[in-house]
Amino acid sequence: LAAVALHKKDPEQERKTKKQKRVMSEESGMASCATSGARATTIAVVGDCMLGRLVNHMLLRRGKAALVSGVDPDDQRYSALAAAWQAEQDADEDAARIPEGFWPDTSTGSSTSTPAGYIWDGWLPLLRAADCRIANLETSVTRHRDKWPNQAFNFRMHPANIDALTVAGIDFCSLANNHMLDFQTEGMRETMASLTRVGIRFAGCGRNLAEASAPAFIKLHGGNSSLPPIQLALFSAADHFKYWAATEDSPGIHLIDPERVTDTDLNRIAGLVRAAKEIPHTNTTAAEAARPEAAPGPSSPSAAASTVPTTTLPGRTLAVFCLHWGPNYAWQPSAAIRRLSHALVDCCGADLVIGTSAHHIQGVECHHGTPILYSCGDFIDDYRVDEEYRNDLSFLFQLHLDPVSCRFTSIGLFPNAIRALQASTGVSGEERRWLYARMRQLCGAMGTKVRAVDRSLRHLEIVL
Repeated sequence: LAAVALHKKDPEQERKTKKQKRVMSEESGMASCATSGARATTIAVVGDCMLGRLVNHMLLRRGKAALVSGVDPDDQRYSALAAAWQAEQDADEDAARIPEGFWPDTSTGSSTSTPAGYIWDGWLPLLRAADCRIANLETSVTRHRDKWPNQAFNFRMHPANIDALTVAGIDFCSLANNHMLDFQTEGMRETMASLTRVGIRFAGCGRNLAEASAPAFIKLHGGNSSLPPIQLALFSAADHFKYWAATEDSPGIHLIDPERVTDTDLNRIAGLVRAAKEIPHTNTTAAEAARPEAAPGPSSPSAAASTVPTTTLPGRTLAVFCLHWGPNYAWQPSAAIRRLSHALVDCCGADLVIGTSAHHIQGVECHHGTPILYSCGDFIDDYRVDEEYRNDLSFLFQLHLDPVSCRFTSIGLFPNAIRALQASTGVSGEERRWLYARMRQLCGAMGTKVRAVDRSLRHLEIVL
């Protein structure tokens, strides 16, 4: 617990937060496209979601508390949570030593009255209003106990807590990162199975390289019934660890090393993008994809083609790359990472690049009209706070997509603060000013202008 900083909530800040939630709810989903007049399709992107360790224990602990607070003991869900919590407690001496009163109170508030809802605080209205929600899942979802040896940290979330993702409507999880095999290949496989069971698409790991490098597909209508849908082909890759790299005949993650990427690598990636953009759109909508029976594991081209096709719509499939790259705590992405980002756009056909791993925000670049988010920062975790890099502060990135031109037109940046095992909209004025100044500096170095939407700094905007 020495490595964990839990921030207590300020009552006055709580009052302000409630007001901010109402305003955000009114603003969500209201963006329009200046170029077409049609309502923009919105994609909500959050950075690292580490739902293991104390977040996992809090969710399970709350299940046990609910059981003794009058919930029917025959309720299988809470019985299962209580049993799972006890099993975790028995196996983890650190968890067993956590004192009563340590856990935050998750019993108040209409939208956060469940443990899973609690961790998202006031973000639920904005997330649910989006047409697609993307996250980097920085933990395995498994009951497997055998850790990968010699790791500094091994993160896992119990599968019983999968509603921590579904309550926010997460559509896609990027799985290529440095924690996906924390509990061996078995833990990775159970993670894939757990996500598939609840209809969450994913990419970045698999039984072999073909599966790990295959994209997931999500079809977006965006409320514009008169327009053909837009399809996202979502890829995931990481630059570490090399010993976790999937091969032609062994499981692992999709590895792309910016320092060692070759023309052969770029040609391979470009081929994957071309194949994805040639796959016909299917009759599986985003809502239907949320049903377990409609959600194959890694959505390989063969899996997508096996569903009932409609027609290929040129230019209406967008390639999204989610990359877990670079060292922790570095304000600027390396030259190699920037070269790879540009190559993904110029040579491979990427329409959006989303970066994670640094544990804090980095700048946003618009390269030939394509947005590159070099690091989205941490969104939920239990980490110690670094006072220089402020890994407890980040943004929810709301990307606005013109449904006519299929081009991204702007990005809304909504400040987030991690406190008390929660991604919170209750960001103080001082924290907002720090985020604004830092983001303006980081983006300015890349030729990107950031503006405050209003004087309250409720959120920022980048016009592409």
